[in-house]
Amino acid sequence: MQDFPQSLFNSLCAQYRLQFLQNPKFFKALLMDSCGQFKREIRLLTLLLSKGIVKQLQHNQTLTKVFELVQHIQQESEYLPTEITWAIDCWQQALECNEPIPTLMPSDVLSVSSKGQGHFTRIQQAIEKAQEGEQIVVYPGIYRETLLLNKPVEIIGFGKREDVIIQCLSSQGLMLKTDYLVLKNLTLSGEHVCETLIHLSQGQLILENCQCLATVSTMIWIEGLHTFVTLQECKITDSQGTGILFSQQSRGIIKNCEITNHAGHGVKILSESNPSFFESQISNNHKNG
Repeated sequence: MQDFPQSLFNSLCAQYRLQFLQNPKFFKALLMDSCGQFKREIRLLTLLLSKGIVKQLQHNQTLTKVFELVQHIQQESEYLPTEITWAIDCWQQALECNEPIPTLMPSDVLSVSSKGQGHFTRIQQAIEKAQEGEQIVVYPGIYRETLLLNKPVEIIGFGKREDVIIQCLSSQGLMLKTDYLVLKNLTLSGEHVCETLIHLSQGQLILENCQCLATVSTMIWIEGLHTFVTLQECKITDSQGTGILFSQQSRGIIKNCEITNHAGHGVKILSESNPSFFESQISNNHKNG
């Protein structure tokens, strides 16, 4: 393990930290493409990630807590204590590093680039090609599209969310026709062309680290008893009406979000809907909520 390329690992972690922590499969695929000769090391580093030890390190948990998790890994795997200690040190160094290297993407992850550097130049092309549950990584750029979101996939912006912009061209907004969808690290926008930017009338939508900026009547509308939305670390601002509308007994979780500067309500809850809010800012809206 002495020859493992720590500097490369540090740089990849700085570039892909959000994807790594949430998706060990993505992490393993990227390392196998970058330094696949270190199979044993990659398996061990992935194991620590999937078992939650990396998150414990990231949140500065006590060494006692970390070692408790390490003991479980030692009992369940063939790795030696010295190897596990090496892997922990490797992750600790990587989590402290903030210098990314040029883009590297696993060959089996669908990618979209408006500049032609991915598998596709349009997001809709990737959706049509994707299998259920597959990830689509979108490189920085402005994507002016009519999107039919009809598969349970994850669409993840690469880099800063402000740099990955989806401008909706449909009068119906972003059309969700699936029971499960994840959107991460994106800017979603639309101007005058649609009444509602995102309308969820079925299934579950997860919006994480996204911002919605659009001159529409309603930014996000969640409707129906069997619909559920999760918004985490999102910024919902500057609509011409309501920021988030819950209706017809819909439900959701809003956590660490900023919902501000709407011409109408920041949040409007109708018809026995029951969303939960945690540590979110709802302010500077023309009407209540």
